[in-house]
Amino acid sequence: MRSRSNNLDPSIFPIVSNDRIKQLLKRIDPEQRLDADVEDILFDLTGEFIKNVSKTAIQLARHRLSDTLEAADAMLIVEKIYNIKIPGFGMEEESKKKKTKNEGHAAKIAVVREAARKQGAIKRSLRLKARQAKQAQ
Repeated sequence: MRSRSNNLDPSIFPIVSNDRIKQLLKRIDPEQRLDADVEDILFDLTGEFIKNVSKTAIQLARHRLSDTLEAADAMLIVEKIYNIKIPGFGMEEESKKKKTKNEGHAAKIAVVREAARKQGAIKRSLRLKARQAKQAQ
């Protein structure tokens, strides 16, 4: 009887198969053929990549005290460690977050600038009054 962990073993149920790698190559260039050794290397590399991303993403989820692995965890690992950006995936949320942060920041800056302008006007007014007082003496 097999244990449950064996059911998830990539050698038994691979996430990426050699056939899938061949299909991907045909989509890129139908005339190109893979050598058997290259096929095995690509198969091993994709397996290691998926394993490493999954392991690191799980560590990230645990770090943020979550027991749920989210797509954002994997995306962050792929982007930060492997410098791979996945276009169109999650970009809407990121742009909304940045926009909100920028609007809030812009509002704070406006308040600070207004306060500085008022303070500058008060200082100019005090200097003008001091000059006038000196001239009057």
